[in-house]
Amino acid sequence: GFVMQTITLKLEDNISDKFLWLLNHFDKKEISIIDKDEYISDDEYLRSIDGMVESILEARNEPIEKGVTLDKLEWQNVSTYFYDTSSKRCKNLSSSGLKPKTMKLLEIIQNNPFQYPPEFEYLKDNMKGLISRRINKQHRLAYEVFEKEKIIKVYRMWKHYE
Repeated sequence: GFVMQTITLKLEDNISDKFLWLLNHFDKKEISIIDKDEYISDDEYLRSIDGMVESILEARNEPIEKGVTLDKLEWQNVSTYFYDTSSKRCKNLSSSGLKPKTMKLLEIIQNNPFQYPPEFEYLKDNMKGLISRRINKQHRLAYEVFEKEKIIKVYRMWKHYE
């Protein structure tokens, strides 16, 4: 018979997209991913975070005038949604080293919001119409595309200091 062997891999953040892209080209019978936590859908993942859906829906209801354009974004004020448990506070995006990766994703979606790769996922139910992309294992970029108006609204990539 066919013997399945189990290996555990630790991936650098910057190659995980490539690796997942590769995995998607195998048959589920050839390779299956066991570590469920790592690979739950973005939709499930965002819903598992306290207050996340409410906060996305709230942002979605804000009038366009309240938004800021990319060139006016003050990076030093935007902190990642996750608390850095070691220092018990929100780290801002520039100091957490995620700014380059986030900028790159923003440039990609500005150019073509549906570009693939990198991978993206459509959210469901009350977040239907939104697209999510991975900044890294913890952080997601959630946005919506208004094709007629040629506008992309980004609703989430971190949380402002309260």
